[in-house]
Amino acid sequence: MTAPPEPEIVTPEELAAFQAEDGIDELSLAAAISEVRGYCGWHIAPQRTEALTLDGPGLSLLLLPTMQVAELDKVVENGVELAAGAFEWSAKGMLRKRSGWTDRWRSIEVTLTHGYAKAPAELIRLILAAATAQIDDGAAGSAEKVGPFEFSVAQLQPHQLAILNRYRLGWGA
Repeated sequence: MTAPPEPEIVTPEELAAFQAEDGIDELSLAAAISEVRGYCGWHIAPQRTEALTLDGPGLSLLLLPTMQVAELDKVVENGVELAAGAFEWSAKGMLRKRSGWTDRWRSIEVTLTHGYAKAPAELIRLILAAATAQIDDGAAGSAEKVGPFEFSVAQLQPHQLAILNRYRLGWGA
């Protein structure tokens, strides 16, 4: 069995310090990170540059699947690169084009750098605590049964969800 890839939100040093204290394993940590990212609807941290292909909303506002835009490199609509003055953008992940965006699916390409350069401390602690809870609960949480399949799912607590809601996209991504 190969080890899962190194998690990005929590550094190896933070993991080592936490392992020494609470005995967390990499698989539980990767599962906790995945759960947080899935709940929030975007990667959160670390900052990365990527190209997104999006459906055109047919409105003047385009919502990106991020809440932390550092830099917008390029916007292409229907195969045509837009000049910087053709739209406005917000660090919170919104692009406004006064003439309106196309309504065609997969017709907008956005290249941007987004995410937190370093994950906020409250998220790091939440992820480490959730990973520890998975170990303590033995594969974490409650067993779900769907037809012949049974699986366990981690359970985030209400106070943890309240923290995550500050980083959760308010729109579909």
